Amino acid sequence: MNRSFAVWVLQLLVTATIAFFASAAAAELYINEIYFNPPSMALDTTHEYVELRGTPGMSLADHYLIFVENYDSVTFASGSIEHVFDLTTRSMGTNGFLTLRQKDSPYTVASGTTSLTNSGLGDGFGSGSSSSIGASDSNGDGEIENSGFTAMLINKGTGITPSLGLDLDDMNDGLDVPTGHANWTILDSIGFLQQTEAANSRSYGKINFGPSSVPTSHLEPGAAYASVGYEIEYIARWGNSTGQTAAGWHITNLTNDPASGYQSGSSNFRQSGSPHPANDGNVNTPPPQPSTIDSNQGVPYGTILTNTLGAPNFLSGDYDKNGIVDARDYLVWRNTLGQTGTDVADVPADGNHNYLVDSTDHTVWKARFGQPLSFGSPGAGASTGISPSTVPEPVGWLLATAASLGAILLRKRASDVNR
Repeated sequence: MNRSFAVWVLQLLVTATIAFFASAAAAELYINEIYFNPPSMALDTTHEYVELRGTPGMSLADHYLIFVENYDSVTFASGSIEHVFDLTTRSMGTNGFLTLRQKDSPYTVASGTTSLTNSGLGDGFGSGSSSSIGASDSNGDGEIENSGFTAMLINKGTGITPSLGLDLDDMNDGLDVPTGHANWTILDSIGFLQQTEAANSRSYGKINFGPSSVPTSHLEPGAAYASVGYEIEYIARWGNSTGQTAAGWHITNLTNDPASGYQSGSSNFRQSGSPHPANDGNVNTPPPQPSTIDSNQGVPYGTILTNTLGAPNFLSGDYDKNGIVDARDYLVWRNTLGQTGTDVADVPADGNHNYLVDSTDHTVWKARFGQPLSFGSPGAGASTGISPSTVPEPVGWLLATAASLGAILLRKRASDVNR
């Protein structure tokens, strides 16, 4: 067997295995992306959005997306529900995505997405009778609170219907019931603490983030926390990630500063950094990199992040935009090597955002190959691993075939050495 051909086949089989796991995990339902704090307060009632990802066409009967208070500056309490999206009459799009957008939202959404935009009388997402998309919030302003929250995607089952003000943490010492409330199931969750200095602030996700470190007393038992060192405005799964680890999320801050390449009125907000360097005004020159990047994934300054609604989120090295970094992305890079453009949208394989597809973009792809590798159930109180008994038979065949090809390569290399 030609060794280079065998290597190529082995790589494709590994990619297929990764893709199979990703598609199998997608049988569940995930919080995929939340943009809750646009660069200007004037945009808070138009530019926020939420995206879910899951099985194409699945019914969302009994499903709700809730936001749980992390700290109330008036009552000094945490744990009450401050925002509810009633999803019970909805279903996932034929492409496996659902988006919730505010009134007059400017974003483009991919075909096949269940796209819900408030057309009611209320601003933003609306609240109660003023919302056409089943949104209610304790402030009535149609916005997601910027100071911190835990987002939970739940199936209420035979439990009570989630409602504003329902306290899931009566003593401010953790969820009264691990599932949030009796007979609920938490399918996915993510929390962040913006006000970490408050003694009663608390986050309720399996994975949580904040600008600075916090004591474990602010978290649920067994929960993970990651300090990022900057203000958080946007949380999104890293590509098509499915687990609950810090590596499976992109936690960042977005900017509309012209130095990033942002064009006024376009709503194509960019990866932020601090401080923002001055731009030379030439659209063919990449934005100068700031001293620090507000991204836990090291995404280059100026990268557009709000253009993936109804599709996998941004993932470095994912040049064909399918949510995983695999051999197909190498083909995109190879077929566009030397191509130039004025932005990442023009040059898909521009992994370092310098408007040129070159060898450094191959390095980006190589470093990210196989990501994301976070598999397993994400729900609070649920298993975080895949049981061997639940792995479908074809996966075993793929792994066995890959192992066989690996053995052939090793034998051939040993034979070549002994010749």
